[in-house]
Amino acid sequence: MPQVWELVKEMTQPTRRRSPKSVEQVAHELRVSPVLLYKWGEPGDKHKFPAELAAPLFEAVDRDPLLIEFLCSEHGGVFVPFATHGMRTESIGAAIREFGEFVSEMGASLDDGEITAEELARIEREGAEAVVAIETIIMEARNRAINTRKRRNAS
Repeated sequence: MPQVWELVKEMTQPTRRRSPKSVEQVAHELRVSPVLLYKWGEPGDKHKFPAELAAPLFEAVDRDPLLIEFLCSEHGGVFVPFATHGMRTESIGAAIREFGEFVSEMGASLDDGEITAEELARIEREGAEAVVAIETIIMEARNRAINTRKRRNAS
């Protein structure tokens, strides 16, 4: 399991980060010096990354979820990014079918009692996609229920 300093380094160091922003730009958005940002990307207890900057760092590196995913995992959860737009009915059906296929394939992988590295990677990838699809469906159902209630109360 990576340490927070390793994730901060991956998210901010020019040779490793996934964001196109420079360390100076990220530091400016966090309102800290680039030197301090570099120190947070080093091992040791002297300069710990403050938890209250996790969300601003997420925004500053163009919503790269690496640190958020780590924090959720460390606390027994997962980070699920919701779709920012409404789902059409056919999208909901496709998500449900995709989840069924995932469960079927996962069952086949588990039946032989062994899971290869390739199977594990596929299960992790498709499992994460299934969780996002399910949570997106739930959020869409909530939004539709709220809109239905508003329409009925307005009439």
